[in-house]
Amino acid sequence: MIPAIREAVASGEFRKALELWQAYSEVLQERARSGKLEAAELAEVGRLLAWTKTVAQTACAQGAEELGRLRMSCHVAAAYRDPRWNGS
Repeated sequence: MIPAIREAVASGEFRKALELWQAYSEVLQERARSGKLEAAELAEVGRLLAWTKTVAQTACAQGAEELGRLRMSCHVAAAYRDPRWNGS
């Protein structure tokens, strides 16, 4: 399941990644309850969580930057709009 999570996150499919994380967390919980969850597996999950967080924060920052550029473009366009143009 880890490769599928990595692929979803890397491709920006965060909704899919969340669904995969939720399913994987259920697997991890069951393994923990049954005493089969190993330290190496937890370490791998920790690395995947850290990587996922970094990618998601980067995507969020890029989205905010793009939104700022679009907002500025709208302001500039409004400043230079021809009042005779009615949009039709």
